[in-house]
Amino acid sequence: GMIFRICEAMGVRELIFTGVTQEKTNRKLLRAARSTIKEIPSRWVLSTQEILAELKDQGYELLGLEITNKSQDIRELGLRKGVKVALLVGAERTGVDEKTLLALDRHTHIPMFGKNLSMNVATALSIALFEIVRQLNA
Repeated sequence: GMIFRICEAMGVRELIFTGVTQEKTNRKLLRAARSTIKEIPSRWVLSTQEILAELKDQGYELLGLEITNKSQDIRELGLRKGVKVALLVGAERTGVDEKTLLALDRHTHIPMFGKNLSMNVATALSIALFEIVRQLNA
């Protein structure tokens, strides 16, 4: 639910869930999302690889939010107005799998300055979307 609210607040055009996730009719999800579930188009798909290929064909830059040996600090992506970005965020416990990482154009991470090395998905998504929107509108 929080993800719907964050995405709506940041002007995300569509929210795509892959694999097995909560259904749109789940009461907890509806309560947390409030009315934003009606405001932002969303869909559930089974194949991550197929949706990535579809987005690539539509001209999106595929960006994964995951710390890897190739990931860039999100503040240094250099995104510009007019670029279409599809941000992929992994599962809470497992992150983005290796096969999916290979299909992405770039990997990015949020710099962290404390001892904790991870954030929950909704928190990481909110920080990442804020920075992406900031760069796209600079």
